[in-house]
Amino acid sequence: MTSFDDRAITESDDVNIVYIKDILHSQGKETAAKASFLEMVENQIKHYKSKIEEAESEILRLVELRNAGTATMDDESEIIRLDHFLEVSTDRKNSIRMNIRRYLTVDD
Repeated sequence: MTSFDDRAITESDDVNIVYIKDILHSQGKETAAKASFLEMVENQIKHYKSKIEEAESEILRLVELRNAGTATMDDESEIIRLDHFLEVSTDRKNSIRMNIRRYLTVDD
């Protein structure tokens, strides 16, 4: 990717895989690291919020397909997966367990 720590944390999906050599080996000394721990945490939050926003947009698009009657079984599976991700991400205590969800387009 890049050897510049500040660029690496903004471009990476998971900032936890970016290890800053100077910080890891400094043992309390001054470092030349450009990315601070706080910046890494802030970027992790930004990336996670972005994932949530993308999931919300995609689930709305897929629900529109369902409402139009053109959703496939793959679309339904993705709706269930995204819905579960959003429930877990927002810490809802009454979410439906993944294994008992079912497709709404399947006839009973």
